[in-house]
Amino acid sequence: CLGKIKIGQNTFNCSKSHGNIDMTTAISLSCNCYFIQLAKDVGATDIYNMCIGMGFNRSVTLAQTLKAEEGRLPSIYEITNYPAALANFSFGQGELMLSPLHICSMISTINNNGEYKKPYLVEQIYNGKEVVSNKQGESSVVLNQTQSEILKQMLTQVVLKGTGKLAKPTNNIAWGKTATAEGGDNTNICWFAGGYKNYSIVILCEDGISGGQDAAPLFKQICDYLDS
Repeated sequence: CLGKIKIGQNTFNCSKSHGNIDMTTAISLSCNCYFIQLAKDVGATDIYNMCIGMGFNRSVTLAQTLKAEEGRLPSIYEITNYPAALANFSFGQGELMLSPLHICSMISTINNNGEYKKPYLVEQIYNGKEVVSNKQGESSVVLNQTQSEILKQMLTQVVLKGTGKLAKPTNNIAWGKTATAEGGDNTNICWFAGGYKNYSIVILCEDGISGGQDAAPLFKQICDYLDS
């Protein structure tokens, strides 16, 4: 990472020049340049198919009046034929638009050893003696267990050493990822999404400074509450 990278007529910037880094460090420091180059190596089709596997193209109805619309993805034609579109896609910018529920499903997939489970509102109904209703949502395998564990290890470094240090719970280890995106009115949309024990947690803050400064501390508060 030299701090910026030119793709066609477009220049993409990083927060700083990170130098020669591996994937763990790139995730930890949110290095755009690394993932732009990685996307060129992996190819648009595999990245796009992973997004479909994570349910990004689906709407999710939790209750009659509570629904997350389907995510907005660039077309496979666009990211295959326009290198700048793939570059944006590689680090979550451009045409990509997702709800917190979609991001939470992705975190949950990693937490579930690579098994995607479509979200639903109520898992069980208990009458005091027995479970009278047990919801079983649709599921599919997106990652294998080894891939999930590697991702968790990488994302743990975000909390221990990287942009998400303010997300670290007081007593235990968590994993996750910061993100900061520009909203339509030039305000920052700030994220922290991660896993803590068996919980998958997503924080979205509008009109903030960064995911590390605004969303990460809220993640820590939730984790500490779960331990109390």
